[in-house]
Amino acid sequence: MKKLSWLQKNLIFSIPLTMVIALIYGYFSEVTYLKNLIIPLTFLMVLPMMITLPIRNSL
Repeated sequence: MKKLSWLQKNLIFSIPLTMVIALIYGYFSEVTYLKNLIIPLTFLMVLPMMITLPIRNSL
């Protein structure tokens, strides 16, 4: 829980750091198994934004 709290407080550092780690991992290893995870992971990224969307106010 402490690590998650640090990530949330320091998003300006954690997002670019995660992107750099992912790029390095993708460059040096085989990542074809991740093709099946693109749609589910994208849905999980967008879902929290959709849940907090006030539907009644936007109509």
